Amino acid sequence: MLCIIPPEGPILWCPLSEEALATLNRMPGLGADTVVVADSVLPPVLRFPTLVVSSPGRLANRDLKDTLNEYHLQRLYMPLPTEEEVLALHAVAFPHLDEAGVRRRMQLWGPIPRHVLVSVAQGEQAALWSSAEGVSLDALVALSRGQATNNIGGGDGLDAPHRLVHERAAGQDAPAGSVAAVKSCPAYYSRGIVAIASPSLLRHIAERLEREQKWNASFLVDVSVGIGALGALRGIKFEEIVLAMMEEGFEFECRELEDVSGTVATGSSQNDHERRRSVRKASKVLWSTASDLVPHRGAESLLVPRDRLAAGLDALFWDEKAGHHWPLDCTVSATHGLHAQGLAEAVFALGWTPKKGWPKNAVSSKKRMEMHIKYFWAVPEDRFHSGWTKRQAAKKGSNTSDAATATFEAVKQYVLCVPASVTITRLAKACQNQGVPLPQELVRAL
Repeated sequence: MLCIIPPEGPILWCPLSEEALATLNRMPGLGADTVVVADSVLPPVLRFPTLVVSSPGRLANRDLKDTLNEYHLQRLYMPLPTEEEVLALHAVAFPHLDEAGVRRRMQLWGPIPRHVLVSVAQGEQAALWSSAEGVSLDALVALSRGQATNNIGGGDGLDAPHRLVHERAAGQDAPAGSVAAVKSCPAYYSRGIVAIASPSLLRHIAERLEREQKWNASFLVDVSVGIGALGALRGIKFEEIVLAMMEEGFEFECRELEDVSGTVATGSSQNDHERRRSVRKASKVLWSTASDLVPHRGAESLLVPRDRLAAGLDALFWDEKAGHHWPLDCTVSATHGLHAQGLAEAVFALGWTPKKGWPKNAVSSKKRMEMHIKYFWAVPEDRFHSGWTKRQAAKKGSNTSDAATATFEAVKQYVLCVPASVTITRLAKACQNQGVPLPQELVRAL
């Protein structure tokens, strides 16, 4: 339906058609500041500014390409509502719906109003899931990478991929204090993270990745963990999975990182160019401050800070051959700063000094003083093979002390490959163990 609200006179209604929209260009009395607002419809280019409100899936229809090319296009991404906001909307506009039912539908689709407040009949929910279940992992990868999904499935299928993953506004996950985190800034409404919609769909996608062995799509899981309702799940964050692997023992593919000129650290020999790094099984020890590390010098253990952000690293793991611990940081990002001050405090507590290096002990097989500090980065398999070749810089403001500067200068950096098959299998198992239902189970219970 086309609704015309002129500055003066009655409101006009007429059937919506391209012909009716085109008449707006010739219609008198609309005023100088007319704006066309189109809900899930792409009008022809008119003489007025036009705001099109639509899901990304509908705008991916190849039949709209020519019209879209005629627009001076600026895409703004509507921030996804929170569960609390959807429940508030339910109380105001949909009070006739059972709140328990709304919550059950959010378990499946996340906080998407039209899926939890509008299409609520069991048959409608089953139809929504039927088309979403048929979306290929390749289509989700293309969507996540900003590639057009075209007419996947046609009709209702245009929106089907967006039931599994949500395109978020950049500001929703921007660091506090950054320009993108300011709601009055256009950067807030640029395209942000593409995240899996719910814990149930996370388990579904993880099990599909495992079953189909589509490890190139595993990044969908890596970037989603911790966002929205997924933040309530335990043991699924990348760093938690890596630390569990370290505790149990694992052999990683490994390489030394180069400086910007493409060379490895000064003093490195061919033997230092590690291709594999074996980590022995070790008991986990939690610590709060660097002074807590002193009793663990030369003792086989996995030293994990209680507050990893404050410590500036994720763990210190035991190297039997070296006879001491090496620092470890886990990240799914393309780059990551090294916290020089946090590192200095940790290695000083474990006996390293800028003048004497690591202390000798009976366990070490080294016969001469070891001055350098091997710093290991654990990254997902796709990051390992498509980047992560250069050394990471010190975090801004973290190397202001003499101790931090001297420590950072002694660092050689290495990157460890965390296989997607391992992380996805562990994540799927964690979801299952925590009672996360599969989507088809939720649909049957609606």
